[in-house]
Amino acid sequence: MKQNKYILLALVPLLISVGVNIYQWERLRIADKKSEYINRDFTAAIGRIGAGIEEGKLPGTIALEYAFKMSALLEYTTYDKRITAQYASIVPLKLRDMVLNGQPIKDAPYIKNLLHTLSNDPENIKINNEIIKFFLQE
Repeated sequence: MKQNKYILLALVPLLISVGVNIYQWERLRIADKKSEYINRDFTAAIGRIGAGIEEGKLPGTIALEYAFKMSALLEYTTYDKRITAQYASIVPLKLRDMVLNGQPIKDAPYIKNLLHTLSNDPENIKINNEIIKFFLQE
């Protein structure tokens, strides 16, 4: 009888530990799903900026909306902020400045292609640098 009590006393902490581990695993799984959703939304926003960019016209409302959405989501993505923060801060501000100053877009197909490529790989340093160079020369 005493042996059963000792076995039961040994099993209780083990069962509690297993329960806590399962709970933590589930919380991590949910957090990973949220991170994946935010990352997808971030990359989609990058790609959708191009929808509001047309040759010889001012950046459209769609381009501005998605550029600022991209910038807002940056804080919550799992992408490397040292890379993504550069273009995520420059693109929305330059597009807004272009609208305010009445400056039309030049080389729209080129920037659309860069944005599409960047949406597939947001941490691509080469494309990041090309986008920054493009917007800073405007």
